[in-house]
Amino acid sequence: MQFQRLSLLLASFTLAGIAWPGSQPTLTIIVPPAVAPVQPLAEGRRLVRLPALEFEFGIEARCGPEQAVRSISISVADTRKTLESDDIPEVSIVSTAVTLPARQLAPVAVDGFCPESQVAGSSLLLRDAVTAQVSLRCTGEDGDSITYASQPLDVTLVCEIDPDVQGVAPASSDM
Repeated sequence: MQFQRLSLLLASFTLAGIAWPGSQPTLTIIVPPAVAPVQPLAEGRRLVRLPALEFEFGIEARCGPEQAVRSISISVADTRKTLESDDIPEVSIVSTAVTLPARQLAPVAVDGFCPESQVAGSSLLLRDAVTAQVSLRCTGEDGDSITYASQPLDVTLVCEIDPDVQGVAPASSDM
């Protein structure tokens, strides 16, 4: 009985040694919400066509021991960006922007946001509006390995009233 417990304990230590943090490649992604200006919507209209969106990615990529980063690839809808090892610093976070064209974005349904009677400046956070697929390619003596991650991307809609219309006094007929 003791021998079986000892065997299980040794097996778990062996497996834990394989899965130590830092020994496997890691990919950490931080992306603040993109900002999308929205013009006032006619009464009853609920679908908003988003403009082109720019997402600023902060990526920390680490390969396992005796490996080096070969590339990082980002894919959002039909937009792709690849950073080669020359573009990636050894120990810091990589910052890169990805612009998603408006034609790659579906209309978003909103209810009661930015009606024509609203004052400018209100905002609405859309969580998980699109998803980015990020891959880290590491290279070493044993060959290449790839680590994948998915990152939901948020969008902040900001109601923008045309400055020519907002705050303009009605024309006076006192001439």
